[in-house]
Amino acid sequence: MHINVMTVFVRLDEFEKTAQMYRETISTFARESPSFRGKMGMVNRETGKFMSIALTDTQADVVAARESDVNKAEVARYQNLYLSDLEREVFRVEIRYMPMNRPFPGGDVCFARVTTGWVRPKDVAKVIKLSRDSVVFGAISEKGCCGFFLCANHDTGQIVGFSMWDTMANLERSESGRGYYRREMAKHDHL
Repeated sequence: MHINVMTVFVRLDEFEKTAQMYRETISTFARESPSFRGKMGMVNRETGKFMSIALTDTQADVVAARESDVNKAEVARYQNLYLSDLEREVFRVEIRYMPMNRPFPGGDVCFARVTTGWVRPKDVAKVIKLSRDSVVFGAISEKGCCGFFLCANHDTGQIVGFSMWDTMANLERSESGRGYYRREMAKHDHL
């Protein structure tokens, strides 16, 4: 599975409009792409940073979706709401934990932590193994964890982790020194 990450800064005074437009595009992408596996939009309401992640089966599917007329029309539709250039990145999903039988308590709303880092490309496999063996368990065992993705670009060594939480309080608790997740992450700072 691959993930297409699009990042842009949006106008905060138009955020509700942006969010509604984004929700409408999900069904369009689901109809247009047989390899479409899901989409999430995340926003930092203080800075206006907006991230869209779309899951597909292969990297070729990501490229095809990006080049599609549907995608180009959607990007053009949003253009007047952007405050920055649209940045796009593609990663392979290495670890995915999304319990389908556990809906987010707020409906479609959850709180996400996005952690980005770089390692030497030759160490990507080691980071994935360490994450699978301990860090992911730390995240999913924390109170309120609704899901987790670990993605990697093996060519550049960039690693991106997305953890989803039911409340901001539980996300913040997991970031404190008391949480298992934080303790496990600290063990791997040398990479």
